[in-house]
Amino acid sequence: MQGSGYFTSLTGLWIPCPNTVFIGQNVSINRYVIIDSCDAGRIRIGNNCLIGPYVLIRSADHNFNNPDVLFNKQGHIGGDIIIEDNCWIGGHVTITRNVTIGTGSVVGANSVVTKDIPPHSLAAGNPAKIIRFLI
Repeated sequence: MQGSGYFTSLTGLWIPCPNTVFIGQNVSINRYVIIDSCDAGRIRIGNNCLIGPYVLIRSADHNFNNPDVLFNKQGHIGGDIIIEDNCWIGGHVTITRNVTIGTGSVVGANSVVTKDIPPHSLAAGNPAKIIRFLI
């Protein structure tokens, strides 16, 4: 994790491809979090973020575009995940590829984030939707 800042985490943090992950300053990561940028993805977490327990941040999906090829032979499609500064990601949240969570946003527990979350908003659900703006 070249260039990453100082962060704290509880037990069970797993970052299988640390060379494509950047974690900013003063980030708090709860227990059993997976930050997986393998398979051509990149993940950037800004400063002063809170990440709840059992969160999955995964920046690649399986490719399944060719019905004549087995799923496990089609490889992956990578993307970027950006969590901007001062975000709070609740417990058991899943964040998928090509998503930006804007500065000062909150993602409610058990949500699945598949699209961008604008700055200063509260989002929740599966898929996550904007509940309200915080300012």
